[in-house]
Amino acid sequence: MKKLFIILYGFLFTAGYAQLGINTTSVQGVFHVDAGKDNPASGNPSAAQQLNDFVASSAGNVGVGKPIPRENWI
Repeated sequence: MKKLFIILYGFLFTAGYAQLGINTTSVQGVFHVDAGKDNPASGNPSAAQQLNDFVASSAGNVGVGKPIPRENWI
């Protein structure tokens, strides 16, 4: 029973740090949506490709059309 608990705990602990990418294979943050489906399979997207992206960081900051999500853009 202890072994099963340790395995489940390890799985849940590592799953908590996962990243999710929609329409992209090169995820730039914790949650990344590429609306135009135009990001490259490897490497960083260009400035033109980032204009239709939505990226969220683990701190809760979001970036729409920006490469790095920040707390405030003012």
